[in-house]
Amino acid sequence: MSNEDLIRQLRTASIQADDMRLRDFGYLMKTASDAIERLEQYNAFWEDEANQAKAYLNELVPKWIPVTERLPQKRHIVLVYSKIKGVCADFISNDGHWYTTAAVTHWMPLPAPPKGEDK
Repeated sequence: MSNEDLIRQLRTASIQADDMRLRDFGYLMKTASDAIERLEQYNAFWEDEANQAKAYLNELVPKWIPVTERLPQKRHIVLVYSKIKGVCADFISNDGHWYTTAAVTHWMPLPAPPKGEDK
């Protein structure tokens, strides 16, 4: 049973209880249905907040970029991945070649240096 079905049944029971002069029972059914609705709104709010935070953090974290998709700017040091060497730092030359001898499959920009540190 979905929450919507449960809420609908509780509200129906509340009306029927009021009709049968069982006001306390009706009040409990209405209170329960209201509480479920508030919890659904609360959950939806926090789920939205969590999704926004996740999207924000995903923007901050560098992603591995396949070399088939694009290469980094020339003359930049980046992190690279190859099946042979794993993860290491490498330099892409002016002509677009890697200095490593292993076949690079992915790369990502280096993270920003720690704040407050001298270069």
